Amino acid sequence: MKYESMLLAGRAGRIWRLFSLAGLFALALGALMVAPAAQAEADRQTCSNNEVGTHNGFFYTMWFDHGTSCIQLKAGGRYALTWQVPNNGNVVAGKGWATSARRTISYSGTYSPGGGGASYLAVYGWTQNPLVEYYIVDNWSNYNPSSGGTFMGTVTTDGDVYDIYKSRRYGAPNITGTNQDFDQYWSVRRTKRTSGTITTGNHFDAWASKGMNLGDFNYCPSQHCYQVLATEGYNNSGSSDLTVSEGTPPPPPTAAVGLINLNSGKALDTWSSNDASPLQQWDYWATDNQKWSIVRGRLPDTWEVRSKSNGKCVSVPSSSTTPGAVLNQWPCYGGTEQLWYQVWINYPQLFQLVNVNSTQCMDVSYGSGANGAAIIQWTCHSGNSQRWSTRP
Repeated sequence: MKYESMLLAGRAGRIWRLFSLAGLFALALGALMVAPAAQAEADRQTCSNNEVGTHNGFFYTMWFDHGTSCIQLKAGGRYALTWQVPNNGNVVAGKGWATSARRTISYSGTYSPGGGGASYLAVYGWTQNPLVEYYIVDNWSNYNPSSGGTFMGTVTTDGDVYDIYKSRRYGAPNITGTNQDFDQYWSVRRTKRTSGTITTGNHFDAWASKGMNLGDFNYCPSQHCYQVLATEGYNNSGSSDLTVSEGTPPPPPTAAVGLINLNSGKALDTWSSNDASPLQQWDYWATDNQKWSIVRGRLPDTWEVRSKSNGKCVSVPSSSTTPGAVLNQWPCYGGTEQLWYQVWINYPQLFQLVNVNSTQCMDVSYGSGANGAAIIQWTCHSGNSQRWSTRP
């Protein structure tokens, strides 16, 4: 389902303009409300298709124009999108909620748009009475998606300044099924990021202070006034793997902790103080060689994992991007092969650790349950060998 604004080149010169692409696909689906899942649903993939629904308790949307795109619906609020949409193709997909609201939305993961065209990562939604389409943009590729709007001011929230824009659509398709005029509201973060917290109420209040009023969150006859963490691609290619949740993630533990693998029940372990020593799993004895400090990295929303016993960092050797590379320890220096995103799978208990350089997940070789099994990086999936928790 798609009513998002897109950025296309005008025929005259290099002028870009905003316009909405739309279809009436969503209306044909009827009312759709989010209900909590009684049990975890299996991963599911849909490709090059228009679809909305619920998965593991989250609303999701997938809208596709032409080209090739696939969304994988994963555990909890996680989804992965790959797209290749040349020749003015367009795709938007995401997970979130069936209705807009004042929420503290946390997300993390990877976002890798290609060059050309346009792409962005945003909290995206609609309201009615009045009809408004809105965006809170945290990242984009090579073109700011608010360009062409009227600058209205700024709001400082969640660690950065967002520029506020307003634009007007005339006789355009929208969620009501009848072409009409409506406003678009934009908040665009100045410092791009791929994980963090978005306090939607702060944006809503800032918009209202500038006369940009949203509709009643409880009034939505179309049943599609949704609010999702969306990835969009237009006339380009790329991939994203993101997890969204409501609430603020807990801060990292102040004391060193054990990192316990869900599949094996064993702990991340270093058996030597030497540089480049490979890491393994072992029965958890809460000794210093099994304790790790989670330290904020030099890049936004990233973390170093430092050994309590020797102070060295969990690292991917030689900055490898090869699945199966065995992780080792190395003196901490802030390289991206030593930085990790914490992607919540079952907030706030289970998470994945995604390497910033390789975009692969910390894993146990072959999903082994044996003492001494190597700790590796591997393409992220939903298996328990990539899920970790902390223990004192």
